[in-house]
Amino acid sequence: MSSLRFTTESSSDGILERDFTVGDIPGVLWSPASAGPAPLVLMGHGGGADKRHRAMVGRARLLVTRCGFHAAVIDAPGHGDRPRSARDEEDVAALRRAQAAGSPEAPAVVPYNVRLAEQAVPEYRATLDALQELPDMDER
Repeated sequence: MSSLRFTTESSSDGILERDFTVGDIPGVLWSPASAGPAPLVLMGHGGGADKRHRAMVGRARLLVTRCGFHAAVIDAPGHGDRPRSARDEEDVAALRRAQAAGSPEAPAVVPYNVRLAEQAVPEYRATLDALQELPDMDER
């Protein structure tokens, strides 16, 4: 199992925000500032976004303040703080060419997303495993 390491921590408006890594996967965890066990929601951002996209931050704040949950999100492969590989760059360029030509995007997007999912699924599992080891996680 990959080790969880917190890299920064801040608190405001009743929300504890902690950046973390699991191995080399960067993420952020939002938690209720008042300690106590609570369920965890691991969110995923859309293509082209990252862990700090306003939609992720907004959803996390709602989950923490309205539901009392922990909320986490990691950067998908090639997104946010994670570098794109040469293969990522090729796939993105193919998508941009299709868009510029007005051609269907699926032939470029589908193989790219399949490849990203094959990498991301084990990363989400490792992240869940690592975060659920924290003492304030409730596995309901």
